[in-house]
Amino acid sequence: MIQSREDYLLFLKEDFKAQKSSFAHPLLQSNNSMVWLTDPILKWKRLLRRVEYTENCLHSFIFFPYRVFLRWQFQRKSAHLGLSIPINVCGPSLSIIHYGSIIVSRHSRIGANCTLNSCVNIGINPFKEDGAPVIGDNVYIGPSAKIWGGG
Repeated sequence: MIQSREDYLLFLKEDFKAQKSSFAHPLLQSNNSMVWLTDPILKWKRLLRRVEYTENCLHSFIFFPYRVFLRWQFQRKSAHLGLSIPINVCGPSLSIIHYGSIIVSRHSRIGANCTLNSCVNIGINPFKEDGAPVIGDNVYIGPSAKIWGGG
């Protein structure tokens, strides 16, 4: 969870490194600035981290319109990409291989250096009350994985 500006910058740096490892376009791989401008997942992750930073660190009334605007922008981009990942759930160095139909419960936690593929569903089991899953560090969650309930 982002608690300061240093954490915010660290999360951005780690997310960029994680996504770059799965970025395979040969023309854009050599120019790091072009990756930030063209990859929709990196744009979304940068917006996710900015929303987390503003929600956790900027509590002044002056920042309220900015926080509302960022939340609106985050919801629009999430719906466009098919991502339903709330703030303060994912650790640093999150890697999303393919966007589209990735759903994560707001009660679950995902550790550092985790990779999510398309059609992943992480949430609470509706038939049991055992909580939400807590996923550790360095985990790969493959396509169409369904992870329900806590342990």
